[in-house]
Amino acid sequence: FTPSSDLDFMTTYTATITTGVQDLAGNNLASTYSWSFTTQQETDPPFVDDRSPGINATDVPTNASITITFNEAMDETSVRNAFSTDPFVAGSITFNGNTATFTPNTTLDYNTIYTITISTVAEDLVGNRLTEPETWNFTTETSPNIKK
Repeated sequence: FTPSSDLDFMTTYTATITTGVQDLAGNNLASTYSWSFTTQQETDPPFVDDRSPGINATDVPTNASITITFNEAMDETSVRNAFSTDPFVAGSITFNGNTATFTPNTTLDYNTIYTITISTVAEDLVGNRLTEPETWNFTTETSPNIKK
């Protein structure tokens, strides 16, 4: 038997072979046979698969949101607790699948280098944490009053 999809982690399954099964001579199984097994816990740590603005991006609009895409579903509270900006920007984080989007409460400052950090507090749905902080920078656009 090969399942059509992956089995869930940390789940007990019971397999049963009924007396309807026959050997090559046509004899039915004498009695139903069952057994159980439990799948192991998923232990692979999550990681950041993509981010926007990208690493060292420049001329980022001051009305930009920040998105972080993980390789798997994450515990939303842990991601909110792990997220930080330097300089500090107040805002909120929403989720769509594996992607977290930080939306600032106000526009970002012009011509400013922002450092985004997702600390190792971020964890997936079974408690595996990032193995190291994810940190990157981007620079916002220059003021419209400054000529390039």
